[in-house]
Amino acid sequence: MAFLILAPVFIMLLASAGIVLLQWRSRRFGYAWIIATTATLLSWGVMLYLRLRLPETLVLAKWQPATLFAAQPVLAIDRPSWPYATALVTLILAMILTDSARTHLGSVSAINWAGSLALGAVGLLAVLAGNPFTLMVAWTAIDLVELMVLLGGEETISLSRRVVIAFAARLLGTMALLAAIIISPTNGESFDLSGSSSVAIFFFLLAAGLRLGVLPLHLPFTQEPRLRRGMGTILRLAPVASALALLARLPDNAIPERWIVPLAALVSLAAFYSAAKWLSAENEMTGRPYWLVGMGALALMSVVNGKPAASLAWGLALLLPGGLLFLYSARRRSFLFLTALGLWGMLGLPFSPAATGWQGLSPGSLSFWGVLIWLALILLILGYIRHALRAGDPTDSIEKWALFVYPLGLFGLIFIDIVIGIWGWPGSRSVGIWWMGAVTVSIVALVLFVYRFYPAVRKLINPPETSGLPQFIRAALGFLGNVFRLDWLYRFIWFVYETLGKILTIFSAILEGDGGVLWALLLLVLLVSLIGRGGF
Repeated sequence: MAFLILAPVFIMLLASAGIVLLQWRSRRFGYAWIIATTATLLSWGVMLYLRLRLPETLVLAKWQPATLFAAQPVLAIDRPSWPYATALVTLILAMILTDSARTHLGSVSAINWAGSLALGAVGLLAVLAGNPFTLMVAWTAIDLVELMVLLGGEETISLSRRVVIAFAARLLGTMALLAAIIISPTNGESFDLSGSSSVAIFFFLLAAGLRLGVLPLHLPFTQEPRLRRGMGTILRLAPVASALALLARLPDNAIPERWIVPLAALVSLAAFYSAAKWLSAENEMTGRPYWLVGMGALALMSVVNGKPAASLAWGLALLLPGGLLFLYSARRRSFLFLTALGLWGMLGLPFSPAATGWQGLSPGSLSFWGVLIWLALILLILGYIRHALRAGDPTDSIEKWALFVYPLGLFGLIFIDIVIGIWGWPGSRSVGIWWMGAVTVSIVALVLFVYRFYPAVRKLINPPETSGLPQFIRAALGFLGNVFRLDWLYRFIWFVYETLGKILTIFSAILEGDGGVLWALLLLVLLVSLIGRGGF
């Protein structure tokens, strides 16, 4: 039954191709929605069934000779990969169902569903990768699919350039993974990294951190309205899910003690900065990159503290409650219980989905960086509440059938979050560190109470203007913002790209011009002279 691992991938790819063919022939929007919904429901059912058969491994191909190709492409569904694979399929299903409430806005198209299904299928291959070699190939495929989807929808040269730059920045994570494979003694054959050196583990951690969006912090395509809600959510979360799956596979206590404090400092600072930006963002879509970085930093901190299994709790909170908020466009008071359940999924209360996550944030002794990342979590929770209570699109113009289907998509995310929290991985159904969850809820409740009933404090938190801040503080905040956004890295990558393009253009003009034959003869004479003297 190992072939069932590939079933969701094939189902979604076939549905994607079918939707593209249908739109090319007849452009029937309703049929495309039915195909996409049916395919994701089937894939969702297969993922739930596979939970009963863990673990399963499927070798995709046996390349020969074995001495040359030591690592083979392998898919494996086990305790670290099943939660993320199920969450990814659920996100795609929720996106398609909730799109029913956005059809009247003109931002939904069948081609977006086809692209989301294709990206989800490739994302599943990355999440279910059975060894680092397969993961590297899947990451490359994700980047290529994402690049084609984004460039296919861009209308201006400037946006296309920024997409290419973001693609180049994403490749840094793949290069870090390649370095880790080369250094690791397994050479990409398996995820058994217990015998790997600390340098190899560091490169694996770096690869996951880069793919999580820490570098870069904000991708340019989030500015494009067509991609902000439905398909944009899948474009942002599918690559993140594959990086989170890698974090969950790293061995316990793999980070050398001398590296823990510097890494904890970097991760906690990134988490706190991103959490503050998330809380102060205009809306959840503007703040989405900061949510990904902030929650991803919690998962990274779990690995730094030697508890990779705890990263599952924060990674699933990033994908499921976060995905619910990003798809929650049409809003009415009766839907608030859905966001309340999403909030419960990330509070870390006993027996809640994120209860086991406290083990990853608690290094065993009180430290400044541990307190800072705890404060970052509190800011992320406050930002979640603020954005969940914000007014959204009206529901008056939505058809009655869509008003029934739309909340089902949102509820599916909560349902799977609860199922995975109870049934997902060893120890997932746990009390956790109960007092940390209780204190967190108490602090959040106190902040909300003070903000609600003390106008003076509210005015202090939200001043009418920031011009009264000292100049050096504004300059420091601006500098930190530029560093974390990595605009300087974008400019450097584009400078290198343009410089190489100009050099190639000059060489092409020289070789194709009137003197091209002379230059070719000159290079031939130099080559012959070097060979005649014994080579280089």
